Amino acid sequence: MDKLALGFWNYQPFGKYDEEESAEMWGDLFVNVAASFEYMPERHKPEQMLRLLDGCAKRGVKLLLTDHRVHWRTLQKKGEEEFRRLVKQAAEEFGSHPAAFAFFVGDEPTKKNWDAAKKAVKIVEELSPIPAFVNFFPQWLGDDYKELMGVRGEDYADLLDAFVKETGLQYLAFDCYGCMNIREKQSGLDMYFRNLNLFHEVAKKNGIPCWCSALCMGHWNYRIPDMHDMRWQAMTALAHGMTGIQWFCLYEIELREDNWEMYPVNYYGEKSESYQRIRQLNRELARKYGDIFPKLELERVFHYAENFGGTYFYYDGADENIERFENTYRTPAVVSRFRHKENGTLYYFFGNTCFSENSFFKIAFKEPFRHCNKNIWLSPGDSVLIALKEKED
Repeated sequence: MDKLALGFWNYQPFGKYDEEESAEMWGDLFVNVAASFEYMPERHKPEQMLRLLDGCAKRGVKLLLTDHRVHWRTLQKKGEEEFRRLVKQAAEEFGSHPAAFAFFVGDEPTKKNWDAAKKAVKIVEELSPIPAFVNFFPQWLGDDYKELMGVRGEDYADLLDAFVKETGLQYLAFDCYGCMNIREKQSGLDMYFRNLNLFHEVAKKNGIPCWCSALCMGHWNYRIPDMHDMRWQAMTALAHGMTGIQWFCLYEIELREDNWEMYPVNYYGEKSESYQRIRQLNRELARKYGDIFPKLELERVFHYAENFGGTYFYYDGADENIERFENTYRTPAVVSRFRHKENGTLYYFFGNTCFSENSFFKIAFKEPFRHCNKNIWLSPGDSVLIALKEKED
């Protein structure tokens, strides 16, 4: 992707929504990598996926293809020989379409299906003109993690690293919503930032992009995110090196008894406040950061006033180019340093990580970059990116 990837998760099967109208709506959301409806060959026709691909192509939207033939569960059920045949079939039908981005091979593999996921990715990478895509579980610390994943949380990065190296996986993606935890706020924030750091480190080590999911609806112990919350998630993801954001999730699939609420598109096809927030925020992100962020490499990140997830504290002197950074009200902030991959220019990213209060940032650089100094008010979750260039005569 040569743009900041803005997408969503979609668990709706083909058939309920018109393909052309859906592609039009996704374009209206300012999405550029949409998750397709779920394609099941025994229930759906190739023409349905092709109509969706055509509609997306007209609007400049790439499609993450959810086709049950390429899922690792199919490999487990039908064996490698049949799985290879089905992957070839799916690739021939959809893989060469200009709007096809990747095949979704599965979500959150555990120790029970880790090897199947690896083999499925290898086969898709071998037989398909578009890459395989997997979304991974986050890391947490506790005895239950080893029961689920087969390794301690402390060893998860090594497991992910081996997965990428052995399969040739081209994108690393994960979900973690601890920052929206209603009751365990501090530990939730710590888990959230620890995962941003962990996944970025693995991705950078392997030279691949890293994407994360962000929450746009409430469920379980997670609150319904408001506009500040959603902007906060996007901003902190960028500050920690993410180049793709996938909103969880777009469509309500079924009427539930428990507390899954404020889907962007509800069961009846009606758009909620969450839809409007995604639309506004995606447009904002595309305008401010869509072109530049995929060209930047994160070099270091600091937390100001309070730190989480093992991120270093910021202090004046922590970076050789910043003379002084002050948040007037001493509320939390993030300070990141990026380098342009092509021309080597340094970029500094400052974000307001306070959920509820506006902040006034005073940013002062050392010579010869004093002309880049900036004083700016930032709303919760808002940010500013400064290119460090010497003053022209």
